[in-house]
Amino acid sequence: MDTAERTASIAALKRIETEQNKKPRTSPEVLGGRGKKGGNSELARKAGVNEKTVRTSLTLAKGLGDGDEDEGAKIATRIAGTALGKKKEVEALVKLPKDVRAKVIEKVEKGERVLASKVRTSTAVSDPRGPKPGLFRQWRS
Repeated sequence: MDTAERTASIAALKRIETEQNKKPRTSPEVLGGRGKKGGNSELARKAGVNEKTVRTSLTLAKGLGDGDEDEGAKIATRIAGTALGKKKEVEALVKLPKDVRAKVIEKVEKGERVLASKVRTSTAVSDPRGPKPGLFRQWRS
């Protein structure tokens, strides 16, 4: 199971759990922690993974969906099983702007081999003074 599949399944499991319980997220039964059931520890137990994996997956889902876990789960489902499904690529997708992210996902769905970690965006700010001279050039001047 790659990272995208895990992210989609854990986000879906969390959505199902919150729909079934209908409890406010602040109740002591849901908060988790020492000796309490609920929260990420309960999701981890049901998913068969540790709590860190659950937290990472939910963070990636929120990042893919720009704050919306359900939207992130849908995007994770779309990229699961592709070259973008690996952890490094999912993390790179989260860092991309939303419009660039959508274009990369469309290209992958069409069958092109695109890696999010290799995509360059024009949002990078360059140094207005230009490139720094090399050590040898500094020494000779």
